[in-house]
Amino acid sequence: MNIQRIEENEIPYEELRKFGLTQEMIDDLPEPIMNKLLGGMRTPLLPIEQVDGDGVIHKDFARIRLIKEGEQVHPMFLPVKNQCNLEYFTGEEKEALERGRVLKVILPSNNSWNYVQLDSATNSIISVKSNLVDNNLSLLANNMG
Repeated sequence: MNIQRIEENEIPYEELRKFGLTQEMIDDLPEPIMNKLLGGMRTPLLPIEQVDGDGVIHKDFARIRLIKEGEQVHPMFLPVKNQCNLEYFTGEEKEALERGRVLKVILPSNNSWNYVQLDSATNSIISVKSNLVDNNLSLLANNMG
């Protein structure tokens, strides 16, 4: 991906609003963070939220990077990786994780879909909320044609 400077009038406020970030919140970012955002770099962790199909609000944190595709700008979310307990998974899921597979499951800790994978170095489960990964995959698919 080609990193290009983003102008303030190109900030995709509508897309950011889907993740609980209003125009006022973005415009109120400190200047160094705004410069990172407009420069196509990652921001520090920012609070985000999304409403699921049942109307439940899920709060989280993510770094944001703006990606320019032609004339359009889209946010890419770099979520915080969380750890969860291996005991939550069935025997079949544990076997798949031990073989290095990535699973998409609902975790009881946040009651939402997550991608999970076993970190073989620490023997713990790393999880990332699926909505953020799915958003990024969609952006990458569109960017690569």
